[in-house]
Amino acid sequence: METPKLLKMVLRRKSGVNVILSCGEMKNSSQRAKMFSSLSAKDFSTLSGKVCGSYCSSRVRAYSGNPGGKPIACDLEDVPIPEMHFSSFLWSREHLYKDNVSLVDGVTGRSLTLSESHSLSRCFGSALAKRGAGKGDVIGMVMPNCPEFPLVLAGAAGIGATITTINPVYTRGEISAQLRDSKAKWVVTVKEMVDKIDVEGVEMIVAGEGLDGNMVRLEDMFKDQGDQYPAQPSCDPGTDVMLLPYSSGTTGKPKGVMLTHRNLVANMAQMDHPSLDFMAREEVTVNILPMYHAYALNVTMTNMIWNGGKIVTLPKFEPQQFLQALVKYRPTILHLAPPLVGFLANHPSVTSDHVSSIHTITVAAAPLGTALIQQLLQKAPHIEFREAYGMTELSPVTTYSRIGRVVHGSIGQLVPNTKMKVVDVETGATLGEGQRGELCFQGPQVMAGYLNNPSSTANTIVDGWLHSGDIGYFDQHENVYIVDRLKELIKVKGLQVAPAELEDVIRRIAGVKDVAVIGVPDARSGEVPRAYVVREGVDVDEKTIFSGVARDLARHKHLDGGVEFVQEIPKSAAGKILRKHLREAHKNK
Repeated sequence: METPKLLKMVLRRKSGVNVILSCGEMKNSSQRAKMFSSLSAKDFSTLSGKVCGSYCSSRVRAYSGNPGGKPIACDLEDVPIPEMHFSSFLWSREHLYKDNVSLVDGVTGRSLTLSESHSLSRCFGSALAKRGAGKGDVIGMVMPNCPEFPLVLAGAAGIGATITTINPVYTRGEISAQLRDSKAKWVVTVKEMVDKIDVEGVEMIVAGEGLDGNMVRLEDMFKDQGDQYPAQPSCDPGTDVMLLPYSSGTTGKPKGVMLTHRNLVANMAQMDHPSLDFMAREEVTVNILPMYHAYALNVTMTNMIWNGGKIVTLPKFEPQQFLQALVKYRPTILHLAPPLVGFLANHPSVTSDHVSSIHTITVAAAPLGTALIQQLLQKAPHIEFREAYGMTELSPVTTYSRIGRVVHGSIGQLVPNTKMKVVDVETGATLGEGQRGELCFQGPQVMAGYLNNPSSTANTIVDGWLHSGDIGYFDQHENVYIVDRLKELIKVKGLQVAPAELEDVIRRIAGVKDVAVIGVPDARSGEVPRAYVVREGVDVDEKTIFSGVARDLARHKHLDGGVEFVQEIPKSAAGKILRKHLREAHKNK
């Protein structure tokens, strides 16, 4: 007997409450729809889970689709969103803090005041304009954390350019792909990374000595007179794209995320609401998270500059260097990803003195377990832990834990000017309090779309709601929780890894017939990629797979979860990889 097809209906009963039905046979669907939609609430409750009767021989699988389910909005008053150029907004409080030390190189100790930083940024923008850059031109940045990073970013934006930030640990092929896709005309980098950049027609601006004659010294550009930088940078804040980071979104390969001036300014203004108590004036932080990433860029870097704070930059995480910076500079706040919280909580070299000056740690980029929080609180009970949630596509913040409303394990409450709805992943119906579904957001921080990718944009922003790909719910106090991930992305130390990208690389290896990649739990990294490979021949082995990925992709994308050879990859009738089956099989090992 043929398995009956599944009928799903979303109906509106006379009571006005949506009902979602699943029924085993397709015949007489219109009759059943008419019957169920006329049911009273009491009758429906009685029928739910029982046999459908004369209309259907299958058991009815029905449930109330969000009694009263509707979007929720931030309970705080909206903040005004300045219609300003990003660079103008960034430096708009310079008069208050002009003599404050703003940027410090944590390796050399070199420092700049806020006034010096703004001046150098204008000089860079002017020099860039003299080289022909202007509105709409794309400037690539392949730079580690350093004081020059915000100066280049704001200076290029000031003359109307769009900046695409690139992970400096990327391979030559990954960097080239982003520069080509974004159509960058210039790229700013450091001498140590020059060999990883090779794109015809892209002029290199390089920090360092002993450069090739065709390269432009970044230091020389900072010596410009600044006369070509506009007195008042202008833009259309809502349409002009200022930042073009790359994200895999909910699935697929990395795509250019178009963030306008208004997106970035709006998120800074949202986080400045006094009830959030996000960042006091003149804080001190050691910035270890990568500045190319939206979290460090528009949560840490921009807000610290705007609020007159001191940013101590470290180019990468080295335990002793990080600990020395904590003692030397005595940060008051830290913005971290979970692996760094784990380091502070569990590394034997970390003492209470290292964290004694810190009053608040904000954690985002990946879920943080309550156990990890408790472990660090044993060492530093004075620290306030606050969690946030966001995406590159959201500029990036949508939720933040407010003082007095911190619930460990929750990603906090909506930030001002933001709405959220939780939708059923199968029917799209809006769910209510305590019901789990995909989190969707509206607000001025939602991206303009993906670069030259209308189909991915349309799949992500539906009827004005950005679909996050994360499964969660909200409680009676409108605290938001993440419980699962609908999207296929793997989060390695808070960095995105798209399975499709790894699969594409592995499929090119001789002897590979098919492949699927999933993320598996890892105590240090949160998740790591694991590959399931179907061999075409017997010559290909684990070493070949490992080396193929290591050759073409950045370190955090390597197969630290291992390689397993299988007879076939589980797929749906439509050919979609059933990653859930692979995850369950790995969990049950």
